[in-house]
Amino acid sequence: MAEKFRYPTRDEVKMFFDESWTHYIGSVKPPRPGFAMFSTTLEYKFFAPGTQENDDFKILSTGWHHRSLWMTVSIPTSKKHLAEAVAKYSGLKILKTFPVACVKFPAFATLATENWNQLKDVDPKWEAFPLYRGINVFSMENLDGHPVKSGKMSLSEWGDYETDLVGKIIGVDEWTNEDFEEMERLRKILDV
Repeated sequence: MAEKFRYPTRDEVKMFFDESWTHYIGSVKPPRPGFAMFSTTLEYKFFAPGTQENDDFKILSTGWHHRSLWMTVSIPTSKKHLAEAVAKYSGLKILKTFPVACVKFPAFATLATENWNQLKDVDPKWEAFPLYRGINVFSMENLDGHPVKSGKMSLSEWGDYETDLVGKIIGVDEWTNEDFEEMERLRKILDV
């Protein structure tokens, strides 16, 4: 039976204000192309389930406006270079921004903290993502050359591709040469 949604515990929230942790926010619904690949690759390649390293990989799911679902992946700040590398190969860039949502209709954007004051009092009303005031909180956006952003692939095509690749990542104990070849193919598409 699937785990029911629960509110974060006090300790989980405290982690967002602890500079020894870094947090990456991405939309799951609507999907941010590449975020599933980012979170799965980061966990299975560097924080493998069933190992002590997995204790340093935290995921928090947050339901938000308009039935959207957001995921925050948290890792030790000392290991953020791993996330930076995986993000690039997943077609993502890490930005010092946070998600905002329009309250009246389903519209989402990311915004730098210093720009929040310009938007928070406009009509229609916008709200900032919960926990955005934390330390080392970043949002994920697609690289300019991403196949969906550039129109080379539809969101549906990318979803099928990403699902297949994530399945491969989860289904193997070690990465095969084919997995690395696929990542290299994606790197060439993204030109990173």
